Amino acid sequence: MKVERLSANKVKFSITIDELEDKGLLDNDQWRESLIWHDLFEEMLDEIQDLYGLDSTSAVTVEIHSLNSNEMTLIVTLDIEDLYEDDYVTVIEKKTPIHQYIFEFDSIEDVISLSHRMKHIEDQGVTSLYYKEGHYYLIFHNWDSKLHPVVGALGCEYGRISCETVYVLEEYGKVILKNYALKKITSFFSIE
Repeated sequence: MKVERLSANKVKFSITIDELEDKGLLDNDQWRESLIWHDLFEEMLDEIQDLYGLDSTSAVTVEIHSLNSNEMTLIVTLDIEDLYEDDYVTVIEKKTPIHQYIFEFDSIEDVISLSHRMKHIEDQGVTSLYYKEGHYYLIFHNWDSKLHPVVGALGCEYGRISCETVYVLEEYGKVILKNYALKKITSFFSIE
């Protein structure tokens, strides 16, 4: 199980399918058994407390961020008001959901091909391109939900949905194009 702190109150867990099978979570109908999942969440909360000293007795939200054939990625969010209760800090939380999707590509040619396939879509939104450990990552910021099926299908045709987070890419990746990456790529590279 890989653990990564994303912010003051968010932690990302990446659990391989093998680890889930070892814990018995994927056996036949065992995945429906709530006590097994409860044990996994208790283990995750203990890990948060041990690694980061966060109080895991506050309200917790667990989101399945992604699930693929290799791993399941969970985002655990602790209630931020409980975190700062003793510090007398007032925290205002914005409840607007952020719609960001990240696609991973093996080569820049795949990104170029995708940009040309999408050049006829008027509102592509804000996109950024990053490079990290031999892979290219295209981030769709403020994703328009009306374009979700089209962009999702095209993105998966040339690449795959990534398990990386924006925070990891900003910290450890290299920025290639910050804003409107698809439009810039289309103008830089022509396909015959």
